[in-house]
This record gives sequence, structure tokens and C-alpha cells, in this order.
Amino acid sequence: MNVYYLVFFITFIIQFVPVKNQKEYVWRLFFTFLPLFVYAALRVDFGRDYFSYENIYENAENRLSFWYQDEEGFMILNRLMPTFRSLIVLTSAFTCLVYGVVFYRYIPVNYSWLAILLLFLAGDKTIFFMFSGLRNSISISVLLLSLPFIEKRKIFWFIGCMFLAGQFHRSAFLFFPMAYLLGRFNGQMKKKELFVWLGVFIFILIFSSSVLLEYVNWLLDNEFFNKYSEKYKDRYEAADNRGGLLIFAIIILFGTLLYIINAYKLNNTLNVVFRLALVFVFSYALGTLNMRISQHFISFFVIALVNVFAYIKNDLIKYGFLLFVLLFLGYSFIIIYVGGPTFPYMYYHSILD
Repeated sequence: MNVYYLVFFITFIIQFVPVKNQKEYVWRLFFTFLPLFVYAALRVDFGRDYFSYENIYENAENRLSFWYQDEEGFMILNRLMPTFRSLIVLTSAFTCLVYGVVFYRYIPVNYSWLAILLLFLAGDKTIFFMFSGLRNSISISVLLLSLPFIEKRKIFWFIGCMFLAGQFHRSAFLFFPMAYLLGRFNGQMKKKELFVWLGVFIFILIFSSSVLLEYVNWLLDNEFFNKYSEKYKDRYEAADNRGGLLIFAIIILFGTLLYIINAYKLNNTLNVVFRLALVFVFSYALGTLNMRISQHFISFFVIALVNVFAYIKNDLIKYGFLLFVLLFLGYSFIIIYVGGPTFPYMYYHSILD
């Protein structure tokens, strides 16, 4: 973890290099994500899936059938890469490039330091997850690049992105429609939509997530998604893992975001982003049903929070909400994730070893 913290420190300090225009901002973003790219491109034995992906690469090179064979895009990408290391380098570069594009499009120049802080503080859902699940990282990256198509309601371009992402991970066919349907409301929230959000939120909090698992398992058992169903079979018997403190935190996060959407006149882009940030909060309310929702929508939550801090004048909301989120993400990451007994990233290994 020392290397992770070092990369964060270097990246964070770079944000205080002054820039005078957008061109200089692009250069600062380049040097911002360069340390992260090096960290990712040189990694070895990173997480639980590293050697599984190496085995997948070898099978693809030998034209052997394997578990991911219906995700044709990932098979083709493996076959095009001359070595497994080149695959790691390429996917690392793509992830960092997408983060750079997101920062350039949606993060105010003077507040990029906050976005970096949040990005690393939510490392279990951003850095570690994106560099562990190669297929997921490509799908999530394409979703982030597709945000303008959601905002401008260019459904055919968005569907094209969805099918592209789906060739790398089938979960795209679940999360892309969710993002488009919820994000297409790019105007100020009306009462009817507000009541729908509140109704669904209250329903999820009241009913155990195990009730909803019955319906999700039916979806996962169909031929299109059945290979993922085994991962969630044991969740039938799992207890609802939402403690009272977590429910309190969810209510604060959800209520604050909902208040901002209704109380302030946001532009079209932020109206979309804030609605997708609400999905991230919902993921915690789902308990054992979270699956990959939080990882897909965490970036929208980061964008929303940075823009709250940048543009909202109310100090109670601006500083109070930021402090609450920092405590929430910090506790989730440092205490629960890094401090957990099964944390697989404590020691960083690279080809330099």
C-alpha cells in the first residue's frame, strides 16, 4: 500500500501546479495520470484475477475455448496483443486516458485536487477495481465516455457504445440501459419524478435485499447471463448486511443529492450526472444485491460532489456534505476494505521486482 499512497501523493501535489488555459490543463492531466499509468502498467500479481486473466490470454492465443468466449471483443483484443504485458499496458493506458477525459470534461480546473482525493479514497471501486477486472474496466470506461450521448439523448450512438462494451463484459447490457433511462432526464426534477425516486428508495430500505434477489436470480439464470449466476447463488441465504449506521449514511447522501437537484438550477450535464450519482447511493441500499453497481456509478458521484463544492454557495451543504462523504468513503476504504482480512493489494509487485 505504500506505493499506492506514494502515487496518490505525487498525483495530488501535481494538482497545485497553476495552469492558465485549457491546453495547459491538458498537460497537467497528462502528468497527473502518468504516475498512475506507470503503477498499473508495471503491476504483477495484482489482486485475485491477475493470473486468471493471464490464463485467458494464453487460451486466446492458442485459439482455445474458454469461459469468456461469448465476449468476443475481449477474445479479439487478447489475440491482437503480442504479449500479456502489452495487454496490461494497453488497458492501463485506456483507463487512465478515460479518467483524463472525464476530468477535462466535468471537473473544474481549480478543484481537480478534490477529484483526485475522492478517486483514490474510493480506491476499492476505482483504482483497484479498474486495474483488477480488465473486462469490467473497459465496459465502465466506455460508459463514462458515453455520457454526452445520454445528455443529448443520442440513443443510437449510445446503443452502439453499449454493444461495444457488451463485447467485453455482459454486464453492460444491464447497466447501460439503467444509465440511459435514469440519465435522460436532463432538466430540473419535477414532482412526479421526485416521488418516484423517493418511493423506490423507501421500498429498497424497507424490504430486505434478499426479496429482490429472487427476481434478479431469474434474470441471471437465463441463457444470456447464466454464467454469472453462480457468483450470486449463495446470496439467497445471506443476511441483509445493511447496518443501522450504513442506512443512516445512505439517507444523508441520498437526501442531500436530491435536495441539490431540486433546489438549484443545474445545467443539463450536471442534471444527468447527479441522477446517476443517486444510483451510486442506491447501490449501498441494495445490500447483498449491489453486485457491480457501485463500481459503475462511483465516477458520477465523484463528479457530482466536486461540482457541489465548486459551485454551491451554501457553506453548510458545501463543507458539511464534503466532510460527511470523506468520512464515509474513508471509513469504507481504509477501515473496512484495506483493514479487512482478505485485502489482496497490501504488497505491490511489479516487473521491476
